[in-house]
Amino acid sequence: MALTPGGRPIIAAEAFLRALADHGVDYFFCNTGTDFPPIVEAFARAKKTNAKVPRPILVPHENLAVGMAHGAYLMTGKPQAVMVHTTVGTANTLTDTSDHVQITGNTIINDLNSTSARAVVNAVRVGRDAVHADLVSKVAKAVGR
Repeated sequence: MALTPGGRPIIAAEAFLRALADHGVDYFFCNTGTDFPPIVEAFARAKKTNAKVPRPILVPHENLAVGMAHGAYLMTGKPQAVMVHTTVGTANTLTDTSDHVQITGNTIINDLNSTSARAVVNAVRVGRDAVHADLVSKVAKAVGR
């Protein structure tokens, strides 16, 4: 299990956000819901420790979040991250084919183990499968899975 410089275990969401930043993701467009507490905690911890993570941008609708990620991709040439609700939010974004990392969380009913890599990287879609595999691998390694 990976540790912070202060000796505290890194939660899966921290490892995931750091891995996104390592892959050049600058923005994390999110339409938040009840499945976001680990991500919110990870952003709070990153702020406290000055860890390199994407900039969070709260967006009122998932379609707009995907559109913003697509626009950022067109401007930078780098896929950006989008996180949406687990059910309807995900369904509303499935028709978009832009190159972005799409994340949905699990609800507490689906996964009671909040440190598992699956709880954070439940549904990731990205234009490059190698990036997806590396993201999941880094998160799983950081949390000792």
